[in-house]
Amino acid sequence: PALRRGDFQWLLAADDVLAYVRRLDEKAVLIGLNNNYKPVTVDLPVGDILEEGMQIREAWNGTTRQAHEGKIEAVSIPARSGTVFLADAKPAS
Repeated sequence: PALRRGDFQWLLAADDVLAYVRRLDEKAVLIGLNNNYKPVTVDLPVGDILEEGMQIREAWNGTTRQAHEGKIEAVSIPARSGTVFLADAKPAS
């Protein structure tokens, strides 16, 4: 439901890479899109979404990552592709 009805917030827009979050209640879906012909690695700013130390889980393979200093570090996004993460978000302010 969060992907269709949730609040929308841009996280990143630079160098053919877009990232945004859709949040509904305390659930969040983070989307990273790469329009480059090469894979990229980016830090996703999530300070408004996740508390320090909270985890996100990649939807496709279940890999978990942890918020540190307001970001998810070194997120790899394949060329001309995207990635999806699921998380419990802190309440919207």
